Amino acid sequence: MACGKANPRGLQLDLWLTEGRVETRFRLPGYTQGFPGAAHGGVLCTVLDEVMAWAAIESAGRFFVTGEMTVRFLAPAVPGDEILARGEVAEDRRRYLLCRGEILGADGRQLARAEAKFFPVSAEQQASMEARWRRDVAAATAGESVIAADPPAARPAASPPG
Repeated sequence: MACGKANPRGLQLDLWLTEGRVETRFRLPGYTQGFPGAAHGGVLCTVLDEVMAWAAIESAGRFFVTGEMTVRFLAPAVPGDEILARGEVAEDRRRYLLCRGEILGADGRQLARAEAKFFPVSAEQQASMEARWRRDVAAATAGESVIAADPPAARPAASPPG
């Protein structure tokens, strides 16, 4: 839904690992509108979840799932505007990672911020998710764009852990 390229209705985010954070910059599509002049809060939650989840995955080299997320909306994100979203691991609490994320407008103003708990998947789930990831990467290299392409001079966050 968020970073996968196979879903034509998805956001198709490109994610980058930058200075220990995962970031994405993109223009909010018009179809994300909730109330007039504002992107739907659920879309912003999805973007925040994605950057924080990949921050957890990249920091630990394994897959995580969201256990809890709290979001504070500070100002409307306007469909058609460019936003920057970023997530990072704030704390390792042994059983889970506490992550923080934010969405900034083109002017640098904070539009939303979040905090979430990410729990590691079981070894069985990890193996299954890695197999699916490798299958998707193989499909992408066969010409079916599924995974974000490498950005220039940066390693993408969307790479298999490990």
